[in-house]
Amino acid sequence: MDRLIQIIENTLRFVVERVHRERPRQVEQLGGNIRKLESNIAKPFHRLTWDEACDLLHLGKEVGRREKLDFNLREERAIMKHFDDHPVFVIRHPAELKFFNSKRATKDARCLSADLLLAPLGETVGAAIREERAIN
Repeated sequence: MDRLIQIIENTLRFVVERVHRERPRQVEQLGGNIRKLESNIAKPFHRLTWDEACDLLHLGKEVGRREKLDFNLREERAIMKHFDDHPVFVIRHPAELKFFNSKRATKDARCLSADLLLAPLGETVGAAIREERAIN
């Protein structure tokens, strides 16, 4: 999972650097701030588990309700604001929230998954390790 997250970070850095080098004027015309984006992606991205994100948002711990809760844009923005709009990965989602073939962690009903939140968009990239075993 760490390797997958690192690939996503590196890809985003590559794209931002290339856009800054080749199309900075177009970014400004669209209302973007390429320098702010560059400074945000210069440092390693934050990571927190889905459970930690629920705690940060003060969502109830009632397992029946909480396990089925997917974050909406308002909640994603609250998470990003907590990290000063620096990119953040929310990892290890409940299995019910991800594709059927997302690999489960061995200890619990969590998936080996990661959603990248970028300000102001919210979830920008969703990723998961896929199950390699056939299901009978």
